[in-house]
Amino acid sequence: MDMKITGTLTYSQTGKCLFLTHVQGGTENTTPLIWPAGTRPFLRSGKRGVRVPGRGPIMEGDRVEGGGGGVGFFSLSGGAAPPGCLSAEKSAPVAITQSN
Repeated sequence: MDMKITGTLTYSQTGKCLFLTHVQGGTENTTPLIWPAGTRPFLRSGKRGVRVPGRGPIMEGDRVEGGGGGVGFFSLSGGAAPPGCLSAEKSAPVAITQSN
């Protein structure tokens, strides 16, 4: 199954997590992100972000575009989401496996 996703990186103070906020079918969704191994959080001028290996910083408020696909269960080698960021209240997670 192919999909395209475009949204804005948003920060939740409650869970201290970065999410992708996007509109799908007229409804705003908050989607957890699974980051590549080696991704590190940081703070710059009061904004949250992550440094992605081979890509550099991605900050809250940045527009994020991606695509890919998947069906059912998946496994990722070395990817991770911070504890508590994956929950039943959120959409299915999106894995960041490559960035340009």
